Amino acid sequence: MKTAIGTAHGWISVQPDGRVEFRPLSSQPGPWEIFDFPGFSQAPSPQPPQPPSGDVGQPTAAYVAEVKARLEAAGVPLSGPCGAFNITKQVAWDLRASGYGLVAKPSGNNCEGYSVDYLCLQNGDGVDILSDAGGTNGPQWAEKPGEFAGQNRWREPIRP
Repeated sequence: MKTAIGTAHGWISVQPDGRVEFRPLSSQPGPWEIFDFPGFSQAPSPQPPQPPSGDVGQPTAAYVAEVKARLEAAGVPLSGPCGAFNITKQVAWDLRASGYGLVAKPSGNNCEGYSVDYLCLQNGDGVDILSDAGGTNGPQWAEKPGEFAGQNRWREPIRP
């Protein structure tokens, strides 16, 4: 790997007689400022993940079941309220482009202040996606039109 080394003082330059000098960074490095490091290579710069142009999931019970199976296979804990919320959070994230979000629920059966088994749209339409949340976490897609209308409980999905 060949590279130039720039510091706050300038380019590091090694002269033919072995002296080390600095040259202003305002110019490009010259051939005496390029160092060869055999055996080293530069890894490509990581690219930030691109947001999906659309949903990566489907608003169906089958998709909720797929998410549950994927999380189980990955060893994600699914028992109790926060286990159920792991499923709900993932489904909400996957359906965010369609406007699905989490439901604020500061008391009762909740995790981190959110409902553990419901999603909703900003218009207040709700969807119950788990039966026996925290227990068997049965996948379902039970739409509840107007369930949260006028309650201001829709919240942005959280990246799992």
